[in-house]
Amino acid sequence: MKSVLRSFSIMILLLFLYAGNGFAQERIIFCESVDDNGNIKGEGTYFTIDENGSYVFAFVNLGLPVMSEYAYFYIYTVDDNERKLNDSFKMSINEEWEWFYTDINFYDEGIYEIEVYDDTDYLLANGTINISYR
Repeated sequence: MKSVLRSFSIMILLLFLYAGNGFAQERIIFCESVDDNGNIKGEGTYFTIDENGSYVFAFVNLGLPVMSEYAYFYIYTVDDNERKLNDSFKMSINEEWEWFYTDINFYDEGIYEIEVYDDTDYLLANGTINISYR
């Protein structure tokens, strides 16, 4: 009976540790548009842009209040498995929001990795997008 209780306790502990991880590393959804209710259109990871550049929306849905006043976006180019910081920006958000979105401008073809952090440098979400010219 003690071993069953101990196994059950370990399973509960592991469940809490897993659940306590919160919404770490949620995937960013890239899309063509987002409405005020958070409905997305044109979801994908591959987009084409004009040679003058264009934007793609990045939608982050955490499912829990973000508990942060800012979201920090870091945009990396990936070439031959090497990452290079291409751009970064800070976005004002409400601590009670469970989701938010922004547009990200792209001017060059390539593979990009985007990471989003909160005020405490906690990784909220990340994703990869492939951009090519029309």
